[in-house]
Amino acid sequence: MEPNWNHPFNIKSNIEGLKNSKVPIIIYSLTEEAEAIANACYEKGIKVTAFCDNEIRKTNKIKFNHKVIYTPDLPKHFPDANFIIGHHTLDDCAEQLSDLGYNNFYSPLNIFKNYQIDKYTHNISQSYMKKKIENAIKINELYFDTTKTYIRSIDIVITTKCSMKCESCANLMQYYDKATNTDIEILKAVKNMRDNVDHISEFRIIGGEPLMNKKWAEITLGIMEEYPNETIYIYSNATICPSDKQLEMFKGKNLHFYITDYGHLSRNMDNVINALKKTIFPFIENQLEIGLIVVKLRNTIEV
Repeated sequence: MEPNWNHPFNIKSNIEGLKNSKVPIIIYSLTEEAEAIANACYEKGIKVTAFCDNEIRKTNKIKFNHKVIYTPDLPKHFPDANFIIGHHTLDDCAEQLSDLGYNNFYSPLNIFKNYQIDKYTHNISQSYMKKKIENAIKINELYFDTTKTYIRSIDIVITTKCSMKCESCANLMQYYDKATNTDIEILKAVKNMRDNVDHISEFRIIGGEPLMNKKWAEITLGIMEEYPNETIYIYSNATICPSDKQLEMFKGKNLHFYITDYGHLSRNMDNVINALKKTIFPFIENQLEIGLIVVKLRNTIEV
């Protein structure tokens, strides 16, 4: 499968030629699935030189045995390079790299299609890596099929209430004077969005802290019943433990919790994990590196 010329950049899917590359090979973006790209390249005899990423806090360190370079600084290190784009926005990534003077871009589609997950251990759980790779395959396939429209993920904000007050909250929840919950009516908006695209890889239930909305389970279940084959993540800070009754509603369904660990501020972390394990849910526990995080925590709101 070669590039569709309706795209503005000549992004290739055949990476075999990279085995004989005379210039450095860079994996663009330190996504979770970038680890799989690095593993597959090593196995195929493709020598990866480095990773690059636009989040400066991720850079100037060694990750998966390779240095991570701040993307805008790439020309200081490499006058020329080949790039395997591990991020889902392939054209946006290629545009940035093109502006930096590069023009050799590759999709990881065939890498992911042939990747044997169980052959490796990963920094994230095997089930999560499997899901990330499945989504990446779908997105890259749709990229080369210009008759289709797709969205990698859609954030569904079900509350502006939060159990923390993070100074640098990405969703600006700390600035709401009158925080509110979203009602079940949001399902109509979700349906309108989903009916007008061919594929949405992930639905992300977020806030604030989504579990502060007492109807979080009802809203989530409504999305799951409408779209049973699509992936749903609930992003939580582990300050509120879902009840057994709520979790029982989702047994056997494709629901994932993504838990951010804020140390002692995530006061119900153990309870949340035990509750999820009891109901056999997969979950992702994201251990933040204290001192490197951008978010500065102030205080929590009592629930």
